[in-house]
Amino acid sequence: MEDDLDRLIDDCIKEIKAISKPLYVYQLFEINHLKEEVKLLDGLFSLKGKSISAHLINSSKVILLAATLGVEVDRKIKAYQYTNMTRAVVLDACGAEAIESVCNEVEEEIEKIAKKEGCSITSRFSPGYGDFSIGFQPKILQQLNAFSKIGLSCTNEHILLPRKSITACIGFTQQTVEKLEKNCKECNTYTYCRYKREEKGCELITGETQ
Repeated sequence: MEDDLDRLIDDCIKEIKAISKPLYVYQLFEINHLKEEVKLLDGLFSLKGKSISAHLINSSKVILLAATLGVEVDRKIKAYQYTNMTRAVVLDACGAEAIESVCNEVEEEIEKIAKKEGCSITSRFSPGYGDFSIGFQPKILQQLNAFSKIGLSCTNEHILLPRKSITACIGFTQQTVEKLEKNCKECNTYTYCRYKREEKGCELITGETQ
């Protein structure tokens, strides 16, 4: 039984790599700090909430990021829900890890930009963390022109479409940011994550996606 599950996971990882079409877009803004609010200079809105304000407290700039695996992943998961629910669940989990892996790669690209400015970067912080409302999803997408650039939109309930997508904020700071080994208990989504693996953390999918 365990061998069957391992084979299924390996097969789903291969399928995710085959059907994913990762795309991303990001934009850098200078910011001003107000009470429980981070104002984007030359931006369309401000980031509001104690959590995002605290996360960016030492930052002078912020990157808004949006990334997606594309619509085919959603289509495959939905199709398997009618024919093979176990495979649908595993493919969903693999998709969640794959989009995290994409964002990690983009984060490395962003870190290089920050270093050229003599800065470090904070960790990613997404709508829905703490009191940073998920209602900021459409505002971030509009600011980044994400639908036109990468085909990413959201529902009236602020759920991203395609589902295997992420929006996030990353601060540029001149303070040294300690790089922690990734594990579930350090993650902002620990309390409600469906895929947490405790100390080991996410086993992110690596390798090229086409």
